[in-house]
Amino acid sequence: MLLLASFAILTACTKEDAGPGTISTTAPMEAIYSTTDGIIPFPNNILFAGSTDGTVNITVVDAADISDPKVGINALDGFSTIAPITTTFALPIDATTVAAAVRVFEVTDAGIFNSFAVTGITAELLNGTDFVALPSPTNDKLLVIKPIKPLKSNTNYMVIVSNSLKSTSGESARPSALYTILKSPTALVDPYGASQVPGRDDATAGQLEGLRQLNQAMLGVASALATPTIAAADVVVAWSFKTQTVGAVLAAVQATSAANVTGADFITFPVTPSGATGNLGVLPASTFATVNNVPTAAVANVASVVIGAVKLPYFLDAYSSANPTAPLTGKFEILNPATALPTLKSTQTVPFLMTIPASPAPAGGWPVVIFQHGFTVDKSVVFGVANTLATAGFATIAIDAVLHGSRTFGLDYYNNTTGALGPDGVADTSGKHYLNLASLLTARDNVRQSVLDLVHLTRLLEIQTMDVVNNTTGAPGADAVADIPQAGFKFVGHSNGGILGTMFMAVEPAIVRGVLANPGGVYTDILQNSVSISPDVNAGLLAKGVATGSADYGSFMVAAQTVVDDADPINYAATAGTRSIFLMKTTPDAVVPNTQTDILSANMGLAQVSGNGATGWPSVLASPQSVNSFINYTAGTHSSFLSPTDSAAATTAMQTDMATFLAAGLIATSSTTVTE
Repeated sequence: MLLLASFAILTACTKEDAGPGTISTTAPMEAIYSTTDGIIPFPNNILFAGSTDGTVNITVVDAADISDPKVGINALDGFSTIAPITTTFALPIDATTVAAAVRVFEVTDAGIFNSFAVTGITAELLNGTDFVALPSPTNDKLLVIKPIKPLKSNTNYMVIVSNSLKSTSGESARPSALYTILKSPTALVDPYGASQVPGRDDATAGQLEGLRQLNQAMLGVASALATPTIAAADVVVAWSFKTQTVGAVLAAVQATSAANVTGADFITFPVTPSGATGNLGVLPASTFATVNNVPTAAVANVASVVIGAVKLPYFLDAYSSANPTAPLTGKFEILNPATALPTLKSTQTVPFLMTIPASPAPAGGWPVVIFQHGFTVDKSVVFGVANTLATAGFATIAIDAVLHGSRTFGLDYYNNTTGALGPDGVADTSGKHYLNLASLLTARDNVRQSVLDLVHLTRLLEIQTMDVVNNTTGAPGADAVADIPQAGFKFVGHSNGGILGTMFMAVEPAIVRGVLANPGGVYTDILQNSVSISPDVNAGLLAKGVATGSADYGSFMVAAQTVVDDADPINYAATAGTRSIFLMKTTPDAVVPNTQTDILSANMGLAQVSGNGATGWPSVLASPQSVNSFINYTAGTHSSFLSPTDSAAATTAMQTDMATFLAAGLIATSSTTVTE
């Protein structure tokens, strides 16, 4: 049996994309592999060394320091399915030689108690189809293997790099001195534990023997089972890594969600509230618009606005006077990984807005659309689409995402005028603490909680018996007829609402159709490439001494992606793509980069619908279509789905197309002048 603890000392520090400058003696075009210096390929199963609970076990300075990304990784049972895979060489890499030199395999293994020793090959991944391997654009000595689509959840992979790889000066890659020892076919210690390696004491040789056995397992499988086989003599570096479990928590809570709520948790009162007090009740739409500064045109076909609340299970830590920073540091607690169910910590009363059409309700009530807003705004932006949906006969309900709108707990840690750290007596802005890069596990679980809020809202809609308006006129007043049905729900999400919606659609079968406007996948790529978001992210990291383009910057982004993987829509895209989905893309998009919308769309398997005979996407279909598809809107901006400010034509087209899809299931371009 291979004990992970046997080589724990060797992995005290890992710099997953550090350059070779920390090593003074390197052979030409050497594949750098130094456990002493902490420079090994990443991710790597070596980093489970010493684990007692099946989670990653990177050595950290302070296990309680939640700002350390490695602490976040140590809470996981594996690594990212989508983050870059890296290994370092001593010389610049010739990009033209990479494809022939890099092989990636899905493998079977002997389990954690045998250090995930590779036992067989399940499949080989294809360069250009499953992943892309190239030198890093910012460090040509760093080999980067970037998955094109997510790797499988809770699965082991093996990477082999051969001496077909060359430097830009034509030198073939070679193994490091340490890795040469690990390639030895003979044991590094005798049966009595005595070192058989010149210059290595018994203890060190014993620790290296565990690594050698793991390496021999990989070389043996590669030389015997790979097609074509890989000779051990040609291997310059090999490693394996296990991906983390993805999707289990959301699936487990969804499966038990009906037991978490009761009909009493859907709260409305048929009493018109006075003024702008925010009390529960029903207002004529015109009155609501006046009180809340909503443009009259935004409610022209809305009869009433229901101001209600739902009681939702909360798995995060809520604010309290005893623990005022809890929303900034809390995370899901899962006591039994076998069930994947997080501990219920509280029940939160969450306000909602519901718009009621002015047209008569069909039998059973007005069909319901659940709307989810984007990052830093709140549920009130539902009035950007509510009138179009009301015109199409839909009631629309909206709640705030975690730490947005009414759900910020009144946190005041920043000056809203200067942005400086420190309270100013005014609650911090909506969403200020949602994207919490200082506590990556909190950031992940802010997303997961937001998705689960939508799941539990759906359960409540299935059991509510709302009667607060007249079903003929939509005006306030009960009439002993159910206002909305208990099934057949639709979904609309914009920006981060579309990101949440991707995961929501993947786990919640009660949603019949979903519109995802301007979403994206792979969070860290959005953070790095968004014109509007990246400056704030980069400034925040720079304040911590992490400069854009530096090795530490790359390390942070890899670590961040690893920690938030289970809340990244890219890992839910394939499942969501089996549902009835219409995705909207705006070109260009300064908030969610088009590249990240494209990768999400591609992983959903969506075709493009065009009224102009567009070509270029892998599959372009003529309008209209009933299959899951996307439309590329070439006029307007990221916000045009909700606001006509930048292009009234784009807003009209997008909302018309939304209504057509929700009503009839058809994806059609209503305007050929604002679409590709």
